[in-house]
Amino acid sequence: MRFEKYDIAIVGAGPAGMTAALYGARAGKRVILFEGAVYGGQIVQSRLVENYPGAPDVDGYTLAEQMMSPLRRLEVE
Repeated sequence: MRFEKYDIAIVGAGPAGMTAALYGARAGKRVILFEGAVYGGQIVQSRLVENYPGAPDVDGYTLAEQMMSPLRRLEVE
């Protein structure tokens, strides 16, 4: 069994976890993000998110997808 080494491990890929992963990756750290079900956490169940900064009036799934996009580019696992 081979173990990978990470600088930061984040449990929970809701908006807070994804934000933490983004800032960690931007700081040049190797980041792994764990989520039990789907990234986005409970916000993906929201039909309308009206008060999230920078994303007015969006559904939760779309918001989670928008937040995950830069994490993919930064190769967060």
